[in-house]
Amino acid sequence: MRPQPLPGCSGPGRPAPSAPGSCTTRCTCPYLWLTADRVKEARLIAYRLRTVYTCQLDQRESAHSWQIDCAIDDLAISGAGFRSEKGILQPVLEEMDRKLTGAHLQIVMRQDGRITNIDLEGVKTHNRRESRMVEAMRIILSRSVAGFDLQLPRKGAAPDGVWGQYEGILLMAPTDHGSQGASEIAHVVRQVRGDKAIIESAGKAMIVPPEQDQARNFFDTKLDSVAVFDTANGMLSERVWSARGTPTASSALATGGRGIEYLQAGKIRYLPPDAARPDLGPTQEINLPKDETDSSILQWNPLGGKPR
Repeated sequence: MRPQPLPGCSGPGRPAPSAPGSCTTRCTCPYLWLTADRVKEARLIAYRLRTVYTCQLDQRESAHSWQIDCAIDDLAISGAGFRSEKGILQPVLEEMDRKLTGAHLQIVMRQDGRITNIDLEGVKTHNRRESRMVEAMRIILSRSVAGFDLQLPRKGAAPDGVWGQYEGILLMAPTDHGSQGASEIAHVVRQVRGDKAIIESAGKAMIVPPEQDQARNFFDTKLDSVAVFDTANGMLSERVWSARGTPTASSALATGGRGIEYLQAGKIRYLPPDAARPDLGPTQEINLPKDETDSSILQWNPLGGKPR
């Protein structure tokens, strides 16, 4: 199907009524250290996060960006840790669930739809350990709203239905130290149905997570995405995506084998006022992803370092 012209549209331009939405994301990545109260800590290798947010435009951040406040109405997280540490992760995940339900994500979004910052508010901290725990929770939650980061065409219109984006959260590693590597994404309008535009996106990046030693890993990452944009209300009503990274031959992870892939996949959708809230299921510890063992995961370096 040939690209279709995109009608004039824009990102958030004025305060709007609150909009509930659901997000589901799953991630297999270099492990994160999770900390909890009473000197509990665990390593998280893979997780599936399901959330229900109520988001509204809060205030202008600048002449070209808005701050969006997203209340976390409900949340459930399934996480996998090392098999040798079975049972340690469950109480940490349960504590995260309790602390995050009722907290708020504050997202800074530019007029063109780009996200420039994501912050977590409403979780109290009293010491450095608790601050590191909040940062780990922010990293995990940021993956659930990363799909909102879809840059709109210049001046809100694309006559030929094609435009580019050269930075995107979906092509960044989930870490508190940032990740190196350039990225590029091409957006194409495949179909327009009334005030709904179907946008397909494809992108690529070489993601280089920060390492604590000299061993470096390079992930050749590909992104595929389909989104539904509501041109009448200027909002993204649904998006599904998958970003899969394969370690290059020179990566430390690839030594002696095919290496371990980085995966991030997710879905966001707008919930109309009369829609039933989805059942998110329990917060629970799950088994290690298939084909991954403790010995192979130990080659991964932690994102953000070991808690102190």
